Amino acid sequence: MLARHPFRWFFQRLEVYDQAGTFVGAIQRRFSILTKRFDVEDANGQVIMQVSSPFWRMWTFPFTARGVEVASVRKKWSGLLAEAFTDKDNFAIDFGDGTLGDAERRLVLAAAIFIDLQYFERKAGRN
Repeated sequence: MLARHPFRWFFQRLEVYDQAGTFVGAIQRRFSILTKRFDVEDANGQVIMQVSSPFWRMWTFPFTARGVEVASVRKKWSGLLAEAFTDKDNFAIDFGDGTLGDAERRLVLAAAIFIDLQYFERKAGRN
């Protein structure tokens, strides 16, 4: 799998390709004031899943398709010392009832990495 992150000022995007270089889909960040929102697009640019982290559960990212939760990504608490002094994070991915195909699973995995990079990693040069 190959992920490409084109430069953008706002509304970041991650494009996902398979081993042969074929475009699988993309994860597109959406505008939201109090929540973290993303759209998951297929290879044709159609939105197949939406992600919206509830305000009261900031570390939980449910993936919904047609109003039904099909997958979720959860950041797990690593403990006070690990959270305060390291940049190490633990995530759990739940693929739900197994109805997602290979391309959708790849996109959920790429979205988990993208969520970590967007919200939980310290940027270079910053503490």
